[in-house]
Amino acid sequence: AEVLSTGFVNNPLKIKISDKKAETIVQKILYKNKIYQRLPNIVRSLAKYGNYGMLLSYPYLESWLNDNPNADFNQIDVVEDLHIKFVNPKYFKVNVDDYLNVVNYETTEENTYTTSPSKHTNINKVWQPWQFVHFLIADETTEPYGKSTLWSMRSAFDQLSTLEALLGISRASKIQRLVFY
Repeated sequence: AEVLSTGFVNNPLKIKISDKKAETIVQKILYKNKIYQRLPNIVRSLAKYGNYGMLLSYPYLESWLNDNPNADFNQIDVVEDLHIKFVNPKYFKVNVDDYLNVVNYETTEENTYTTSPSKHTNINKVWQPWQFVHFLIADETTEPYGKSTLWSMRSAFDQLSTLEALLGISRASKIQRLVFY
């Protein structure tokens, strides 16, 4: 947390697009969806799980198309109508073909951060690859999912925690040592 808080000040994400109009649109979408504010959480989750997902959706488009079968797509405002929703890696599934090409993604809940896995085990929604952004730390053994960079450090962290606790106990006064014993 200390490393991430010092590294994410002002605008840590640098995007360079040759078309200035496209670059402006991308910047507006990222700002509107608070991507810059959520970068520390995104990086933490990516390091912890090896995966991170984002849904790209136009919430009103589906209902609008159902109400009006002759809908004019020029009425959609790409910048204002696009919503980016974050998906906890525990709650999405990657479906692949025999060659490990992504076919689609399945999510259990729309608001996956507040969902308890014990309550909801059914898959609710299927997303096409162009509707879902999957960030992952690639690894051949865990493909199509990413590999956590923190998992290999877990045993070292447990050893460090135990040593710190023992050091605290050894520095305690004699009375506290007797109570502990």
